[in-house]
Amino acid sequence: MSSSIVLALYENDFIGNLPDNICEHLPSIQRLGLGEIPDEIGDLHNLQGLALHVNNLNGVIPSRIFNLSMIKFISLFSNQLSGSLPADIGTGVPDLQQLLVGDNKLSGTIPTNSFFGFIPMTLRAFTNLQWLNLQWNNLTIDASIPRFN
Repeated sequence: MSSSIVLALYENDFIGNLPDNICEHLPSIQRLGLGEIPDEIGDLHNLQGLALHVNNLNGVIPSRIFNLSMIKFISLFSNQLSGSLPADIGTGVPDLQQLLVGDNKLSGTIPTNSFFGFIPMTLRAFTNLQWLNLQWNNLTIDASIPRFN
């Protein structure tokens, strides 16, 4: 019988930062929810789910999240996250089924609240994606590109 290791700290109003080294103490964790996103989250190679929604988080989304090959869902909606999503999003997370990034302050190719620009075609690499939340954004799709199937 297998067991899951879960840490869920979402929907909080944390003040301050979690310790930078929190991830080194959780090498086998499979599901994680917390208040701030440390860059070291990319070291959690067994992570299958990341729930960080509704936490008033700020700062950027560490690009290393999108290299966690076992991750199935990423929930970052309703925060104050800024910056942009990686241009090569979708290439390092083949099993991703849910990506929820709406209601943030992202900018660049895929922005939220102040998002503008084109949705990158690399999203097609998410062959297992079942739910993509890009609501409350000003996104466009290049009309010359065939529709997503």
